[in-house]
Amino acid sequence: MPRRNVNVKKQIIEAFNPKNVLTWTELLSLSKLSKGGLSQHLNELIDQQIVRVKIEKDKRNRPKTTYTLNNELLHQPYETTLYEEILKSGR
Repeated sequence: MPRRNVNVKKQIIEAFNPKNVLTWTELLSLSKLSKGGLSQHLNELIDQQIVRVKIEKDKRNRPKTTYTLNNELLHQPYETTLYEEILKSGR
């Protein structure tokens, strides 16, 4: 049985809709992807500067990584095209 086409990057981007700042665990549960799939495609979105990464220290001095959607890209013509292309593509 063939697998259905899933736009993984679109699922990641849409996970940011209700809440703009997400941790890895929140992003994993909201996107409903596997750990490997999320890791691979999230890194591609980070490289394309669509998702931003912020590392902070918590109360116990442990690093806490949060991810945010780069909303500035929506106001620039080239990146808007790139953003829309990701949402429309089947990859």
